[in-house]
Amino acid sequence: MVDKISNTFNFHNLVMQEINFNRIGIIRKSIHPKEIGWYVAICDDSKNIGGYKIYTSNNKNFTGTADGAEIQFNNWVEHYADIEEFIKGWEWQIDWTNEFLPSEWTG
Repeated sequence: MVDKISNTFNFHNLVMQEINFNRIGIIRKSIHPKEIGWYVAICDDSKNIGGYKIYTSNNKNFTGTADGAEIQFNNWVEHYADIEEFIKGWEWQIDWTNEFLPSEWTG
C-alpha cells in the first residue's frame, strides 16, 4: 500500500495545491468559514469502491455525529480529476500534517 501519493494542480490559478492520500490535512481556506480549521482526509479506495473517499470533521479522529459536539462528513468521488474539482468547488486550501489515517480507514 502506498501511504502517500502527491500530485499538484492549479488551484483557481493562484496556488499549486497538493493532494496527499491517507494523510490528515487542515482546511485553511474555504467558501464556508465554519470549515476553516476542520480536518480533511482523502483515501484512494478505487480497489474497493471504485473511487475516492473524502472525509471532513471538526476533530482529527473523524468521529462524532451531527447531534453532538463533533461532526463528521463523508463524500465520495469517482475519478482523480473529481477530487480536484471538489477541492476547487469548496475553494479549500489544505495544510497537510504528518499524521496518517488508521489503516482500517484506508481500505
